[in-house]
Amino acid sequence: MMAFFDLTLALCYRSDKHKQPSDIETIIKYLRYRWDHSLEMTGAGRHDITVSLVRALRLQVMSGFGDALANLAEMTVLCHELLASDVLEGPLTDAVIYLVAVLYSVEGEVLRD
Repeated sequence: MMAFFDLTLALCYRSDKHKQPSDIETIIKYLRYRWDHSLEMTGAGRHDITVSLVRALRLQVMSGFGDALANLAEMTVLCHELLASDVLEGPLTDAVIYLVAVLYSVEGEVLRD
């Protein structure tokens, strides 16, 4: 399972770096599945999966695909879980940064609708 998670992270990185949003939906589906089952699996921890899911949702919003408001709502819930965990260092703070970046980027487009 760890190999699939690593592949997912590589696809997410490629989508972000090369502005290719075609894989984002598949990445999000896989990460949601892993997040739902993260307490049962070994390898990547729930926090790693949560941060990766927030990153993928950010990429989807920034690329203009999907339901931006629903993605923002999901990102907010995921970030709330991370903040409630009391582990506020390293990659965990990245999730909050991703959420803030999306809020600033879509402020004029989505939040006024």
